[in-house]
Amino acid sequence: MINGREIYKKIENEGYDAAVFFDEISQRYLTGFYTTDGIVLVSKQETALITDSRYFEAASIAKSNGTLLDDVT
Repeated sequence: MINGREIYKKIENEGYDAAVFFDEISQRYLTGFYTTDGIVLVSKQETALITDSRYFEAASIAKSNGTLLDDVT
């Protein structure tokens, strides 16, 4: 499995705007945060976890602990 930094490179090299991950395994791998209901968006500028309000507080804590997340929405 490729890491988050390699995904950034792939997006840049292939000319993509972003990559979207829906599965739990990729979400956990990319963010360090386990959720059963969310989406991870990796763009050239940021990595964002989009989830519902049940996970917002925990995801915000994960972000502050140094995961790859730039934004929690």
